[in-house]
Amino acid sequence: MARNRGLPVRHSREKGGSRFRSALPLAALALMLAAAGCGSATKTGGSGGGSSGSTSELKVGMVLPGPKNDKSFSQASYEGILKAEKEHGIKAQIRENVVDPTARLEALRDLAQSNNVVMAASAAFAEAGGEVAPQFPKVTFIILNGQKSDAPNLYAYALREGVPAYIAGLVAGKTTKSGKVGFVGGEEIPSTLQAQKGFKAGAEASGKPVQVQGTIIGSFNDVEKARLSAAAQIKDGVDYIYSHLDAAVAGVIRAFEQSGSQGGTFNIIAPRCEKRVIGTSIADVAALISSMVGDYKNKTLPAERQKLVGVENPAVQRFELCPDYKTPELQKLVDDTTKGINDGTIKLVEGI
Repeated sequence: MARNRGLPVRHSREKGGSRFRSALPLAALALMLAAAGCGSATKTGGSGGGSSGSTSELKVGMVLPGPKNDKSFSQASYEGILKAEKEHGIKAQIRENVVDPTARLEALRDLAQSNNVVMAASAAFAEAGGEVAPQFPKVTFIILNGQKSDAPNLYAYALREGVPAYIAGLVAGKTTKSGKVGFVGGEEIPSTLQAQKGFKAGAEASGKPVQVQGTIIGSFNDVEKARLSAAAQIKDGVDYIYSHLDAAVAGVIRAFEQSGSQGGTFNIIAPRCEKRVIGTSIADVAALISSMVGDYKNKTLPAERQKLVGVENPAVQRFELCPDYKTPELQKLVDDTTKGINDGTIKLVEGI
């Protein structure tokens, strides 16, 4: 659930040691070096965290890409770690608004110093996770919407975000009056590209001639960027936009309100059925986060280090129309399409 992010919240750590003069006799210095075992002066991350699967005071660190009250992905992830505290008795540390690539690395390293498990709630952390996980082999890293890597202690749980976007695209394609629909995405990460591809494929499968526009604005939370992007599409005749955004979806809604257009947008993660919102690609991220902690605790993490979740489990992911748009015809379209995807009668192209 956001991704306009403020400065990352993290503890600062001084790197390197102090240089100071010693008046110790050489003999005493030699004894100290011998006691140290003549080991390397460089400290590796492997000593952080705790043994994999340990359940005594299980400590879990969570990094959020946006603020914990964004009414979207970060908030859902935050609620998930709170849910895990209650269900699994963990002790959690949270870093929010971690946007900058360097800050992502620092946040993961920082949390790995004192936690058994470090989780990151965005595919934007995939690269950082792949770099940091090998430095802390005793810590388990889990990236939500991440990608499989070679690190044996790095796991990826991924929502198939292109699937509900396909259903939304089909709805948009069937109902558009202008013959033009659009997509506004946040960061250019796999989940965004999957959603964009899925929405386009759904619109094109509607049986009507439909033009699909698309823009990725580089932020899940920049409301003004989203408003300007949506306004440009609306000016060009687009009447429905799929917003793969967090807090920035408010900008798309505002663009429709300011334009006087009769169209609207689709939202993601949490139902937000206010004016101009047609439906939501719902993901119960909180339930998924808690189940990920449960998998670690119960030693049932996926053997292939990757687990995909989609609309086959409606408790976790589904597309839902808002009440003002839930006509019998459109609801049947959503239900039949969901069923067809799950039973294989509707074949989705690769990458959705």
